[in-house]
Amino acid sequence: MIEVRNINDVELDENDERRIWRLLYPETLGGAEYGAVGGVASYKPSDTPLPLGNAHKNPELYYIIRGKGVVATPEGEVEVQAGDTFVNPPGMEHSIWSSTDEEMLTWYVAIRR
Repeated sequence: MIEVRNINDVELDENDERRIWRLLYPETLGGAEYGAVGGVASYKPSDTPLPLGNAHKNPELYYIIRGKGVVATPEGEVEVQAGDTFVNPPGMEHSIWSSTDEEMLTWYVAIRR
């Protein structure tokens, strides 16, 4: 069966740096596991680099839907914009933020191993 979820039907997870709608997770899919999780993340503007954190055990793939921002890792900072994709490798600390006055909207998928 095809699983359909609407962004308005899942709980928003928000902090000072970002907003996340976890659309394709076991908890939103009635416990179903598909080998990946995904959703929409909106990163808030920041004038200064954010501290590194969020080292996940699985690779994360991102697509920038709208806006411009920065992805920082221990290897340095990379500017990204609408239409770009990037992969954050497993175990890589990172931080993401918008580099303009508007939030940067992304779609992400984490491959579960």
